[in-house]
Amino acid sequence: MAESSSSFVVSTSHTRHDVFLSFRGEDTRDNFISHLYAALQRKNIEAYIDDRLQRGEEISPALETAIEESKIYVIIFSENYASSTWCLNELTKILDCKKRYGRYVIPVFYKVDPSTVRKQEERYKEAFEVHEQLFKDDMDKVQRWKNALTQAAELSGWDSKVTRSLYFLHALFQIIKISFHLLNCVDLTIDQLFLIFYFSFLLVSHGFDHITSNSLSFVLRSDVHSSSF
Repeated sequence: MAESSSSFVVSTSHTRHDVFLSFRGEDTRDNFISHLYAALQRKNIEAYIDDRLQRGEEISPALETAIEESKIYVIIFSENYASSTWCLNELTKILDCKKRYGRYVIPVFYKVDPSTVRKQEERYKEAFEVHEQLFKDDMDKVQRWKNALTQAAELSGWDSKVTRSLYFLHALFQIIKISFHLLNCVDLTIDQLFLIFYFSFLLVSHGFDHITSNSLSFVLRSDVHSSSF
């Protein structure tokens, strides 16, 4: 977690969406994303999902607005995420909002190693070989994409290859649900959300799959009162 944002209070002002899901459709739309989206909807957590099959190179102004107006970002890195300039532009916009507003970002590594994303190896390397040819006159943009992948992959997140498959989707849902609930109850700093995230990961990974916000209140700083939950 970057030191420059750790003391920021997470801003939820002027937000319309609870969660923004960034994903590569061909890898995740019909399995992982559809199940996660349905689970969030059942709990009345409004998730923004751009499910258009045809996308251009640049994200639309409407999508930029949706990113600006979301409380939590879930980025699902998959094998072909980096091959989409649309996804890469979403990612840079998300990290910009994280920096400006202190918003909460949850990276998910779906059947891809975090180091592959961080170092742009394997399919990510192949994708950037194509990008460097297509955008040879705008290499600054390509470098921004690389920097964004590295930055996002260094955040604490979920690795589907490590977390037991039985708990992976459910665990991620639990984290989003708890984060959403807490953000609506009290102002939290990035540090506090990180502690919640890490503690929840430990609990769910060990089979404690019914976590409540009450069970997490002790991880917050003393300036946040447990009675707020």
